[in-house]
Amino acid sequence: MKIEGWVPARFNDYVRELFTVARNYPTYIALSSYTVVTRIAGVARKLAIAPGSAILCDPDAYMRFNDYIELSESVWIDTALLVPYATSRPCAKVSKLGIDIDIEPEFGVPTHCLENVETGDLAKALTDIVQGGFVDIENYDIETEERVLIALKYNTFFLLWKAVGIGAPRVRVGVARLPHELPPRVKVFLEPLARVGDFDTVLGIGRGYLSLFTPLDSNSEALYLATLLLSYTMPPNSPRASLYITKLSRS
Repeated sequence: MKIEGWVPARFNDYVRELFTVARNYPTYIALSSYTVVTRIAGVARKLAIAPGSAILCDPDAYMRFNDYIELSESVWIDTALLVPYATSRPCAKVSKLGIDIDIEPEFGVPTHCLENVETGDLAKALTDIVQGGFVDIENYDIETEERVLIALKYNTFFLLWKAVGIGAPRVRVGVARLPHELPPRVKVFLEPLARVGDFDTVLGIGRGYLSLFTPLDSNSEALYLATLLLSYTMPPNSPRASLYITKLSRS
C-alpha cells in the first residue's frame, strides 16, 4: 500500500490530481494524522502522515505522484473514499478550477448548485446533505479581501486546513451572505467552519458542507478545494461507496 504525501505549496494541484485518479482507482483520504512504518535503505523508520494524505493501493495510481512512501507494516487508518461524481450538476466554478465531476445519480455525492441563497431552496438543499454532500452558491453578493479564519474545533476540516500549512492568509473572495430567515430546524445544525473577515464562507451541516464563497485568488482556491475534497468523500462502507467500488472493478 502506498500513501501519497504532498507539499503544501502544491496543494491545489494535488487535489486536482486526486479527483483525476479517483475516476479510475479507489482513492482513500486519511482523516487524521497517523504514524506509519516504512523501510529506508532496509532500516525500519517511523513517519507521520498528515490528514488529507491519499492511500493508494494500485501502482498505476500512486506512480502518478512524485512523493509517496510504502508501508512495511499493517496499520489501521481512519479514511474516507473520494468519489468524483455528483447527483446533479456542480457549479461552474468547479470545472473552472480544473476539477472534472460527472453526474451519477446512483452513487454520486448529493450536490446542489444554487444560483443564490434564496431561503426555500437553500433549506431544502441543506436538509438533503445532512448525511453527506455539498451545497454551493453560484453567485455572490459582495467581494472582500481579508484574512481567512478557521474555527478552532478538532474536526476534519480544521485538521486538513492545518495540514495544508498556509495558516491564516489574506484571501480575496466573493461571498453570498447567509439569510437570517432559515428555518430553525435547519439553522440549528449549521456549524461555522471558516470565515473571511466578518463573513461566513464554509459551514458544516451533519456530514455535509455548505460553501458560501467564490475563490478569487490562489489562497482562496486552496480553501475551496479543501472544502470540495472533504465534501466528495464518504464512508468506505456506505452503500454509495460500495456501488462506486463495484463500478471501478468493472471498468
